[in-house]
Amino acid sequence: MAKKFVKRNKGLSIATGTGIAVLSVVLAVAFKVNYAARLRAEEAQQKAQQNYERYLKEQQERENAIEHAVPALSRSARQLAGDGNVDEALSQIAVMLLYDPKNTDARLLKGQLLMAQERWGEGREKLDEYFKLKSGVSLADLYAEQLYDLSKRGEAAEPSAWFELAKLLQDQRLTTPANQILQKAQQAENSATCSCPCTTNKFRRIGRALMLGSLRECSTLISTPPPFDRRQRI
Repeated sequence: MAKKFVKRNKGLSIATGTGIAVLSVVLAVAFKVNYAARLRAEEAQQKAQQNYERYLKEQQERENAIEHAVPALSRSARQLAGDGNVDEALSQIAVMLLYDPKNTDARLLKGQLLMAQERWGEGREKLDEYFKLKSGVSLADLYAEQLYDLSKRGEAAEPSAWFELAKLLQDQRLTTPANQILQKAQQAENSATCSCPCTTNKFRRIGRALMLGSLRECSTLISTPPPFDRRQRI
């Protein structure tokens, strides 16, 4: 019966065959296109994975470089500051903070060097940043708190604060900045009209103790009030 139908409808059979052929070609082309697209997607995914792995490797190398660079820069900055090259030390610290923006030691060191230059407000700003980033409690925190208090007293031009700041800097082996602060304190003392010779003598003894590195004697002198001078008039 099918044969009879085909014989009676030859035109329809030809059209159907042509349609099937065209459909087969379309399907083949679509398969090829989809296959090529899938290959491109897989290639793009592979490249993306390679780029990501390269990025991770570069990040790891950068972290390793920072891990080695920051301590070296810190030692260099301290050495420069100890030798009196404070501006160069501050430049080194700026590089440290570029490498490691959350480095607390760099901010603490920068704060004390700014105070050594009598830039009290800027020094306190760095100490504020230090306290915000610091987690936990350490001896460095106590040192930073002392510096913060001294910056206010130093800004108020208290010579005793300068002596104490010189001692703290000396404790950190920042010898030249400590001596510079000490000289300024002695100049302020000499220019002041002091009617009490025993107070002047005390300041001189503090200066000598700092110059000789006798920190214990210096601490005792700072915390001990001068003896009463009978010649002083109220």
